[in-house]
Amino acid sequence: MHGELNISAAELVQIWWWLYAIGLIAVVLTKVADVWSTWLKLGGAGDETNPFAAGLMHRWGFRTGIMIVSLIYVLILAVSTWAFAASLEFFVELAHSGWIGATLAWSAQCLVFAYLLLVSVVQAAVAHHNWTGRSYVITRRVLSFHSRWARRFRSTIA
Repeated sequence: MHGELNISAAELVQIWWWLYAIGLIAVVLTKVADVWSTWLKLGGAGDETNPFAAGLMHRWGFRTGIMIVSLIYVLILAVSTWAFAASLEFFVELAHSGWIGATLAWSAQCLVFAYLLLVSVVQAAVAHHNWTGRSYVITRRVLSFHSRWARRFRSTIA
């Protein structure tokens, strides 16, 4: 039958968890680089381009703002990991029960992996920008997004 899984559910789950672990490690390492470069290289809240982080830094202080943003990030990763685990079990069950094809199950979980890698690339580019001051295509896009966001929500940030 087309789209049938040729591996056991346990093997499929193990493969997906390895992919997720690799993506999660990349996200965590690049976020650490981003936070560390922000902590060491930026002079204060005025140098931060993320309007949300800058607002926290202005309100609570530069270093405390960095820590609050980092804690929020950890909470987002924890919820995302829980959601991934729930969706993984769901997709494996659907694939093995015949409700969806293996290709769809693989695609859904691989999109999570691709998203984690994309986030890692952006975070690495931001950390590199913080260290060197040089902008590239990715950091110019991030800066453009931050400036549009700041203009739109200026009154609610600070």
